[in-house]
Amino acid sequence: MRRAFRLLPLVVGATYLAALVLIAWWPTHVDAGLGVVDWPLTRALAAVLGISASSAYAVIEVAANVALFVPLGLLVSWRFPGWRWWGVVLVGALVSVVIEVVQAVAPLDRTASVTDVLANTGGAALGALAVRWAAGRRLVR
Repeated sequence: MRRAFRLLPLVVGATYLAALVLIAWWPTHVDAGLGVVDWPLTRALAAVLGISASSAYAVIEVAANVALFVPLGLLVSWRFPGWRWWGVVLVGALVSVVIEVVQAVAPLDRTASVTDVLANTGGAALGALAVRWAAGRRLVR
């Protein structure tokens, strides 16, 4: 049982990393052709925030990047419980930089962005801090 629990982060992590690679290095923007700016959720967010739909889409895109990297922070913290939170954040930042560099230099229809690196790093930080919080409350060991 303990061995299975120790392997679980590796299995979940490998699955997550495979999905991350697909999303990060898909040949075109993942949301290309979906018309996200015209979605009711985007327009509702724009109305609530008092901004244009295209600005609301930018908010959604940043939030999606944060959410995409929360699992990385969770998984690295889970697999390496002795690491300090900022070490996990550094791993998130490095993974994000690698993704953005590949997007910049590879023949992909993708856009590299410093904003993405910051959002991704923030997501990894949230994941790492969530594990630390849960460990402090004895929700995880």
